Amino acid sequence: MAALAAAAAFFGLRESFHAARQAKIDERDLRIAQAFKGRVEARIRAALMRMRSAEFLVGSTSPSARTKTKALAFVMQRRAGETGNTAAVVIDGRGRILDSRRKAGMPVRGAAERKGWRRAVAALRSQKKGAGRRFAIEAASLGGVSVLLLASPSPSTRGYWGLIFPAETLVSAGEGELGPRDSVFLLSEPDQTVLYARTGKSFLHKSVAQSFDKSLSLLLDITACCVPDAFNTLHEGERSMIQLSVDGGTKKLRLVHISDRRGASLPGGRREKVLGAGAAVLWAILVGLFALLRGGRGEESPEEPEAPLPPAPAMGGTAGGAGSGLPGTASLRTLHQVSESVAKGEHFREVISLATRQAAKFIGASRSYSALYDEAMGQLFEVYSSQVGEGYRAAIAVGAEEMPERISVREGEFVEVTSVEEWDEAPEALKSEGIGSMVVFPLKAGERTLGLMSFYFDGSRELRVEEIDFCSVLALQGAAAVARALSLAEPPPER
Repeated sequence: MAALAAAAAFFGLRESFHAARQAKIDERDLRIAQAFKGRVEARIRAALMRMRSAEFLVGSTSPSARTKTKALAFVMQRRAGETGNTAAVVIDGRGRILDSRRKAGMPVRGAAERKGWRRAVAALRSQKKGAGRRFAIEAASLGGVSVLLLASPSPSTRGYWGLIFPAETLVSAGEGELGPRDSVFLLSEPDQTVLYARTGKSFLHKSVAQSFDKSLSLLLDITACCVPDAFNTLHEGERSMIQLSVDGGTKKLRLVHISDRRGASLPGGRREKVLGAGAAVLWAILVGLFALLRGGRGEESPEEPEAPLPPAPAMGGTAGGAGSGLPGTASLRTLHQVSESVAKGEHFREVISLATRQAAKFIGASRSYSALYDEAMGQLFEVYSSQVGEGYRAAIAVGAEEMPERISVREGEFVEVTSVEEWDEAPEALKSEGIGSMVVFPLKAGERTLGLMSFYFDGSRELRVEEIDFCSVLALQGAAAVARALSLAEPPPER
């Protein structure tokens, strides 16, 4: 029964862990989409500010249109601070180009540009007063260059200022924000014209100024745009769509972010292997537990000496490579031993210490460390330490934020440093300790991080998938012991 209880506790924690993980991924995707929206709006605001600055420069005089264009170009050069071709344009009340100043590389005025300005001016003229910010944005292809045309009223000329900039510069994607199969695009409403589209590192310039249905639907495998609830239900968690509205002046803009969770786009792909703990491994664990339980129902047999854990793999092993297997008999015996200690209600310090020692043996770590985490105090309290120097332990205790242990408890994530030497910003405490590589497993119950287990190696090291699975199960058992202790009522005071 003890093994069954431990298995039930494991599955309960696993489901909670997965739910918390999914919530984190959803939160991450929403945060990225909101960041993209913020960058679009900031880009438009910056352009409008330059137009207003040009207006202030010439509003008190009566210069020619050419002088006004020079003033706008001057403001662009002094304040834009950006790369890429741009053009400044002065437009009359009918959308005709009076004059323009262009940086090298921007195509000369043509029919496509003239049509774009006419559409923008017509939209501004028909915009109701007080309906929002006074600007219009249009997409166009000028000489094969995908651009955006931004127009805003000019009281000094009784016409309009115009600014042209490459569509590719509208949204910047930071490191790790877009996976190879993730996408972000911006549509105008109600015509669904594409203003910006990117998948992974590729900007889809041919899609700009085209209808969504004609350009992106097949490329992005989207049959219709855009109903996030229907899309997410259809793809059952493999792909996720988030849609946000963006202020487009005379028209509504719709920013759509698609996250592909089937592979590299999922944040922490190796960590997901930890959290998922494949069905084959889980089945092997349960089979081993039931076998041990069934064997213990008869008369007690003399205690057998504990078999050694399998030797650590060679340095530089790769995760998930050929030769990855299920945990062996000794590994199952270890899992059973830790599960039994949880089921018996042994003190959580004993459970965590046992789990840390056994995990260190299994992966061949030269040093190990475990601690509890007090979220209210932001403090780590050491539970177990083996061969870890006092200076390093002190660095963890004082709360140095760049330490991998601190990163793990703060983010609630598995952290692996495969080579300290190749980590340019490695904490000094890590270098001084002479650590070659390390891994940190958080002890999590639901969304709460209750502590951690850390393992250190003298040389470069990358854990294999089965090693990660084994250690993550032990970390779950440690978390179960702490969670049980936290749920107990306070003992009565002594009389």
